[in-house]
Amino acid sequence: MHNRRGPPNIRRIGVTAPAEDLPDDVAVRMRSCRPDDLNQVSDLDHQAFGRNSPPRFVFAQLRDIVGSGFRVVEQHGEIVAYTISVQTGTLLSATAPGPGRINLLAEVEKEIKGAAATSTGIGHPTHHTMLPGKLAPKYEIRRFATSDIDELYQVENQTFVEDPYPRRLLGRLGAVFRDGFLVAERHSRHAAPEIVGSLVSVVDAGCPGVGWIMSLGVLEAHRREGVGTCLMNAAEAYLHEAGCEKIKLTVDPVNKIALHLYQQRNYALVERIDDYHGTGRSRLLMVQDASDAPSHRR
Repeated sequence: MHNRRGPPNIRRIGVTAPAEDLPDDVAVRMRSCRPDDLNQVSDLDHQAFGRNSPPRFVFAQLRDIVGSGFRVVEQHGEIVAYTISVQTGTLLSATAPGPGRINLLAEVEKEIKGAAATSTGIGHPTHHTMLPGKLAPKYEIRRFATSDIDELYQVENQTFVEDPYPRRLLGRLGAVFRDGFLVAERHSRHAAPEIVGSLVSVVDAGCPGVGWIMSLGVLEAHRREGVGTCLMNAAEAYLHEAGCEKIKLTVDPVNKIALHLYQQRNYALVERIDDYHGTGRSRLLMVQDASDAPSHRR
């Protein structure tokens, strides 16, 4: 089982650079990311980080979730930097190399830090109670820890063979989204605990009453053991406690196992999105009302 899932805000930045590199006064524009920016952003990030750059569709997901906290910096119509920031920190950022951009980007970084401090934040409940549901005693649902990254990256590569999250993204998701990043761990008397699945849940930055299931994955050998259900129980409990009245997710239409799980949990189909934000992928957008969540029903 596995699943992935506003108007421009414009600011101008004046930067002085050496005449041989740039004009004396260069106007640089920082604004919210638009759907047609995503290919440029993905290419910029890949140039900067190579194999440690996320799959292209992740930028589409984050634009939906973070809203105006996803900002790009333009110079002469070209995107030269971007940042994805929320109240609790910066998820991802990158800058493009180029003549005179050392001075340029020094100013941009000041603006990026300011944007991170003032952008609509993704908060966290002060207390969080896990609701694991009916899970076999050999499994446990817990929060992500930094020490999980290497093992979780191996799980990602086995679960999402074509497009695993890179270590860089896993680390930032854990640092920024904290309580919403859950792992499923198998325990044995004769071996060390083993991570067998994970789920990333996030409060929508632009609409605090909405939550997102960003990613859910369970190793094939541990499916049909209730692990996915219990990860969803814990994530929904976290999001409801954070004040979310609705939970959204996107799922591949051909992922029948995930679709069945979500339908069982009363996620309703809202629309089919072909070429999701220009990624060439089709996705189903599904929504669950808090009153319909299994954990809220008796």
